[in-house]
Amino acid sequence: MKKLMCMAAMLLMIATAAFGENENISMTANTADYEMHTNAKSLVRYLGTSEDQTATVIDFQRGFENALQVASVMNEDTRKSIIDNAISGNLKNMKYVLTNEQYQKYLRVLYASLKNRNIVK
Repeated sequence: MKKLMCMAAMLLMIATAAFGENENISMTANTADYEMHTNAKSLVRYLGTSEDQTATVIDFQRGFENALQVASVMNEDTRKSIIDNAISGNLKNMKYVLTNEQYQKYLRVLYASLKNRNIVK
């Protein structure tokens, strides 16, 4: 009985490792498209943010990047929903923190970044 249980456990581990390997390969191909890696210092310098705005903008941007990473490992239907929610949430947050002029600059940068990565059309 003990040998049978060990054999079943070993087969389960092998099957899990085989399926997990293929899944990681497909995830890696998807996640590269959704990595933003925004240079926060360059962004806040371009936007001309104050000291108070800088920390908040960086936090919001990191949260947005994390949401895109989560979206990269989801199926196609869920991914679209998460991306749409992440973009709209990020824009609402940035509009709250930035002045109108800064927000317009941010919109241009964000749209260009998302378009270059084929996240939006």
